[in-house]
Formats: sequence, structure tokens, C-alpha cells
Amino acid sequence: MLHCVRQIKPDKVYLFLTKEMITREEQTNVFKKSILHVKPDCEIEEIKRPNIGDPSDESLFYSEYLACLQEIINDYPDDKIHVNTTSGTPQMIVALQLCLITLEDSNIEALQIKWDEPKVTKEELIDTGILIKENKDNTETKNRLHTLKLKDIKKVFLEQQLIQMIDWYDYLAAFKLIEAHLDLIEEKARLLIEHAYYRSLPDEEEAKRTARELGLYQELYTDADGEVSSIIEYFLLTKLKCKRKELPDFFIRIKPLAEEIGRYLFFKIEPEWKKLIRQKEHLPNAYFLRKTQTQEMQWLLPIIESGLSGRKYNFGHEINLRVWCCLLNAYRDKYKEYSFEQKNSIQNPFLRNLAIKGIKILGLIDKLSDVRNQAAHQLTPITYKSLYESKILTKGETPDKICKSLEELFLQYFQDQDATISEILDVYNTLNTLIKAEFKATKA
Repeated sequence: MLHCVRQIKPDKVYLFLTKEMITREEQTNVFKKSILHVKPDCEIEEIKRPNIGDPSDESLFYSEYLACLQEIINDYPDDKIHVNTTSGTPQMIVALQLCLITLEDSNIEALQIKWDEPKVTKEELIDTGILIKENKDNTETKNRLHTLKLKDIKKVFLEQQLIQMIDWYDYLAAFKLIEAHLDLIEEKARLLIEHAYYRSLPDEEEAKRTARELGLYQELYTDADGEVSSIIEYFLLTKLKCKRKELPDFFIRIKPLAEEIGRYLFFKIEPEWKKLIRQKEHLPNAYFLRKTQTQEMQWLLPIIESGLSGRKYNFGHEINLRVWCCLLNAYRDKYKEYSFEQKNSIQNPFLRNLAIKGIKILGLIDKLSDVRNQAAHQLTPITYKSLYESKILTKGETPDKICKSLEELFLQYFQDQDATISEILDVYNTLNTLIKAEFKATKA
């Protein structure tokens, strides 16, 4: 404070005093005496706030500071107002800087002192004589004041807000925030946030455009075939719902995702069936099937009929997840008695994986039907209690378990197509890391 007075030589000084400082000033007049010692003709006004007893509580300061500063601006609209942002607790300094950002277009100049000499101790504050005599800040001391760029402070706070938003995977909020402050965000950080936002909509065209502008298309997208790529993108959006704790949306999306995975895997194991299905969503008619030259698949007919008994399913009925589970389990069971070596010698990689490891996760997701249908068609919320009662999850487990199991399935069946699938499955965390790295780079 004294250094500011000595260097600026203000006409008037405002002292913001909390409860403890009020008591100290009333007992010693240490602040007034020190200021008048440096500038005898200085006018001093005390702003007393006895209601502030805890100087470490940031919430107590912002509104008080803002009201005081606004009043001073109104009283001196044509004068330069200097604000010392060095003194006080860290919480006081943060609150003051937030106020200054709010008032950045005013006649305020924010000052900071570079401390290359020892600060005055609390003991020195008690005795005015010691304070003046031992104070290293004398008339010969070089000017250690520098003006804070409020834009830089605003940028720091903006980046902190953005980090909080992306940590919650709230890319819509982050996108809106950068739109309002384009002048404060570096281009690469902006493009990364835009990509995350467009990809989470999803807006495939804009997401891929921003990925190319970043020069990261190969790193952010899979080289797997179109069907696998579409399934992965749908899974990434479903995974976002899980990360955001949006349980109803997560479980509503998870079943069609599993159905698509089941359809894809079965057609990879038995591609001939694609030709037999007249419409994508229906099983082949029994009469039609028996007229084809596919005798090697006739063994599936009684298994399907038996597996779907009591469910009012028949040939020509819509295929759902239960059907795909039934078909895939039939192939798994066909090789149940095979040795590991025999299973491992199966040529079809999808059938080989199915015979060796199976795909339990699809059966688990099929159990979600009742819970999911309630969320999709009724005013019944999905809660952890309902998940535990339906035995979809055991006590203490979270929906993250389902996401991790699906990731394992992708790695099990699709990694042969693209070795980078494991990185793609974690693309939003990758984007968050890249965004934070950009913020860190701009500070260096």
C-alpha cells in the first residue's frame, strides 16, 4: 500500500477494512499514520466492513468490492482510479480481480507490486514507528508497480470456466462461452472445443471439418469400415450420457446400440443371412428360408423357435436384441465342446472370438428392456435403486460398468480393423487433454 502511495502520489486513498483491521486501526492508527508519513496532504477515507470477520471467505468480498468501486467511479468519473490488487488474502485478491474484470471498461487501473524485497510483517504493523523506520520501501526504492492487463486476468478466469465445463463434458456450454469471447481464445483451443461440440450433437459434417482444420483427422477418427464407424460414433454419444450422469438418456440409447452391434456381428459370422432378410428389420419367412440353398443353416430354425418361445415371436417378426442374442448364443453353443485349440483355429475372426469369449454384455443389456421401456414411455425415472432391483447392476456398481464392457467388446471384435480403436473410444478425454494443453501453452 505504501509503495503505491509513494509512487502514484494520489489525492485520496480508500482503505477497505475488515473486522480485524478496524480494531487494529482504532487501537494504533497504523494505516493513516503510515500514509500521511509518505504523503502528508493525502485525503483518507475508511470503508469499514465489520460484518466481514473471515478474510478467507471469498463469497463475502465480491459484492462489497463491486458496490464500493462502482460508488467511487460514480464520484470520480473523470479521474484515474488506481486499485491495489496485491494486498489482502488470496481470496480477497481473487474477488477483487473478478470485480475489475466486470468493470474493465471503466476508468480503473489495476496495479500489482513486484515483491523483490521482504513484505512488512504483522509485528511491524503494530508499531507505526517500526513500520516507518524498518520499511524497505523508502524514497530511493525503484518503482515496482506494474499495471495488470485485465484482459489477461479475464482470459485466465475464462479458461478456468472452460476447464470446469469440459471436465463435465458440457461442450454446449463451452461452445457458447467461447462464442461470446472469441478474442480471448487461441484458434487451436477454439477449434478443439468446436469439434467436441459438433461431434456431441452429432453434426458429422462440421465435426469432420474442424478435425481436418486441426490436422488431427487421423487421430480423431477410425479407419474401420462405415458400419463400425457409425456404431462407434453412436457409442461415443451414449458414453457421454453416462459420463454426464444422464441415466434415462443413457439407457434409452444403450439398447438400440446393442441391437446394431448384434446385427453387425451376426452378419459377419453368417453373411449369407443378409441375402435372406427381405427387409433389414425382419427375420426371413420360414417358407422362403426353406426354399433357399442354405441347408447348412437349417439347424438354427428349431433353436430360434425354441429360444423365442413364449415371446410370441415367429419368422417375419421384427428382429430385436433378444433375437440377435439368441442367434449369436446358438453359434457360441455350437462350439461349446471344442477345445481352445479347435476354437482358435476357426478361420472367421468374429466366429472365433464368439466361440472363445462369447458376448455376455448383449444379454445384460437385453435385461434392461423393462427399465428402459418405462423411461422411454412412462413418467418413471431410472434410478440406481431400480437398476439394483432389476439386477442389472449389483450394489455399488455404476453404469460405467456397462460402458467398459462395451469398450472391451469393441476391442475384442473390431481392433483387427483399426489398431487405434482403443484411442478413438476415449476421444472425448483426448480432446479435453488437448484443450487443457493449449491453455497451458498460452501461459508459457
